[in-house]
Amino acid sequence: MRFAVFPPVRDIGFASDKISKSTKDGIFEGYEAAVGQKSVKIGVKRVREAQAVEPVKHGEYNAVAPALDKFQGASAWNISIPSNALTGVNDLFLSIRYTGDIAHLSAGSHLLADNFYHGAAWSIGLKRFLPAGEAREFTLEILPLRKDAPIFLPDEARPKFGSRSDIAELGEIKVIPEYEIVVHAERSKKQKSE
Repeated sequence: MRFAVFPPVRDIGFASDKISKSTKDGIFEGYEAAVGQKSVKIGVKRVREAQAVEPVKHGEYNAVAPALDKFQGASAWNISIPSNALTGVNDLFLSIRYTGDIAHLSAGSHLLADNFYHGAAWSIGLKRFLPAGEAREFTLEILPLRKDAPIFLPDEARPKFGSRSDIAELGEIKVIPEYEIVVHAERSKKQKSE
């Protein structure tokens, strides 16, 4: 990680690793800090196949989101996060690429987050859901997207249904660590006297 500071500082300290001076950038003093890379292995296991879904209902202006009980027919996966997942990082983001109508992430019977499919990866910060030092299991449910759903999607996000009438698929799922650097700095003596 690199950062630059202006005005110059007298003492600079780092909470966990060493900071070293790097090249100067105009009036800015450059610094670099090394952070150990974190790799988290998660478990992903399919626990339920999707069932056929009813046609999407129309509201006055757009499609109506399905009721929660409709998720009993959604595809489902268990996602296991190890107890040491947050060690050495500020947060972990679960990045999920899926194809379907709506996705839910739950812990037990508690819905934690949801996402309407739009073609891009769904990113969820896990820190708020992970008790310190404890393993955690989440359930990911994907409600099938019907071929005839009255939902606007850009061409690049529209699934290739082929002969299928609906689709609920999990693509790539990965964990992305977020690192944090804490810097302690004092103003130079010259600055203090001004």
